[in-house]
Amino acid sequence: TYVINHKSINHYTLTNSLTQGQIIMDSVINNASVIFQATDDSKITKVFKNSQLVDSYDTNTFTTTGHWEILIEDTIGNQSYAGFYIINNPLISFEYQAPFDYEITEIWLTRLDGRKEAVEPEKGKPISLTENGDYAVVVTSTNSTTSFNFTVTINTTPPTATLDGVEDGGVTARNVSLKGLKNGDVVEIYRDGKLISTTDISVSNSAPEIATGGNYKVVIKAVSGAQTEYNFTRKQIANTATSVFIIIACFVAMAGIGIGLLYHTKIKNDSEK
Repeated sequence: TYVINHKSINHYTLTNSLTQGQIIMDSVINNASVIFQATDDSKITKVFKNSQLVDSYDTNTFTTTGHWEILIEDTIGNQSYAGFYIINNPLISFEYQAPFDYEITEIWLTRLDGRKEAVEPEKGKPISLTENGDYAVVVTSTNSTTSFNFTVTINTTPPTATLDGVEDGGVTARNVSLKGLKNGDVVEIYRDGKLISTTDISVSNSAPEIATGGNYKVVIKAVSGAQTEYNFTRKQIANTATSVFIIIACFVAMAGIGIGLLYHTKIKNDSEK
């Protein structure tokens, strides 16, 4: 329960789906969802994710990685704010400020080579995690024995998927596809500067094959946010029917020219007789 403007209260709970316990305001939740449940007539009126307004958010469950902020309001206009972080996958970086009356007391980093070391947090200041590795963070209340901890994996390695049918920066008349895509990758395809396709590989097994002429940019985004970009040109090839028609037309034109030359030669010879 949170008080707003000292005039009334909104009654609700925010529950960690994994532990079934109520979460601390502005805390970090790992590998779980957050469930909103009102115990009066309060309801969520606005939802923000990573500081961006989310239109038409019509569920009381929050599942994806990000910084979530929600505005809660009852029928007479009393409002409350709640915020929390969900981390369910690796990130390319993570910045975090401890909640009010809390401070970050411990940070442990396990590097990619297995070495474990302590990272000293600056008292009262936010942390910025950017080096690759697994972090364990402890956050402790400054006026009670309450604490919570969370983990985050930082992985800045770009996706390893590659083009099949053309090199980056190249020109081809062949169809182009992608190989080496991983579950969770998102593929964006731009043709002549316009986004024409977005494919989530966790939903679809492969990205669309590129068979139409144009200048292409392909952006592959890993679940962490790291990305790889390719650019190339796919030449437009006339279809078989058109090609046959062109060949026939050329043949007819050449035949016509040949007949015309023969006729012209015959008239000339006749006139010389």
